[in-house]
Amino acid sequence: MELYEAIEKRRTTRQFLDKEVDFEAIKRILKAGTKAPTWDHNRRWEFIVLRTDEEKEYAFDYAKKLADKFNADRYLNMPRPYPITLGQKMYGYAVPKSKKLLKFTLDDGTGTNRTILSGIHAFYEPEQLIGKTCIAITNLPSRPMMGIDSCGMLLSAIHEEDGEEKLHLLMVDPHIPAGAKLY
Repeated sequence: MELYEAIEKRRTTRQFLDKEVDFEAIKRILKAGTKAPTWDHNRRWEFIVLRTDEEKEYAFDYAKKLADKFNADRYLNMPRPYPITLGQKMYGYAVPKSKKLLKFTLDDGTGTNRTILSGIHAFYEPEQLIGKTCIAITNLPSRPMMGIDSCGMLLSAIHEEDGEEKLHLLMVDPHIPAGAKLY
């Protein structure tokens, strides 16, 4: 079947038979699902197959507990779109007990230093980035990582070079002041 034919003939099933699905069919569906792209093309899929009533009940109860804790206002009231801001790197260091994380304190032009953690230690040593002007998203909700709140996200580009993954932080001319907005 051609792609466009499959798209045109797709349908949504709202009624299901009360009979067990062959596990080989489930495995085939899961294998097809792993081929679907993720939002950043850099994540791996995880699927959970619930086959027994006990598994389904446990998952439902667990999801309900998570939903009861979820604070939708925090996410619904976030400003959109995300402003992209220039930040001057002031200093940084490797986060203790982490192989990936670097912690940066940078000037984002607001008059208050901003802490951002980034999993880029495999590609950069902190001293390489002192004084650099990087691009950051600055109005994300803070996210605790290794017990430290990270208040933003540094933007980077990932590519493959000679069979090896490379990462480059997006940086701009240091003459552009901290806090400048990109449009």
